[in-house]
Amino acid sequence: MKSLKDLIESFEDTFGVSFVDEKTGKKILDLIAIDEQKKNCMTCKWAMNGDGKNLHEEDTVCVNGDSEHVTERVTENMTCDLWEQED
Repeated sequence: MKSLKDLIESFEDTFGVSFVDEKTGKKILDLIAIDEQKKNCMTCKWAMNGDGKNLHEEDTVCVNGDSEHVTERVTENMTCDLWEQED
């Protein structure tokens, strides 16, 4: 059985059309990709910045272990380092 994404891609390729969200105007395939990326995002109270010194407080943060900054861009390499708040 094909996934919804596969069906939409097949239909768009075959008929040369694009599916878009009426409310946002964004392409459905882009929204599906964003949703899939968010599934790889970890949730934590504190995430250590890539410089090893700064803490970043968020409800949900994505930290790319190879970067020097906390990022919202999600890839398959995301890590979330949990830290206690220092008083």
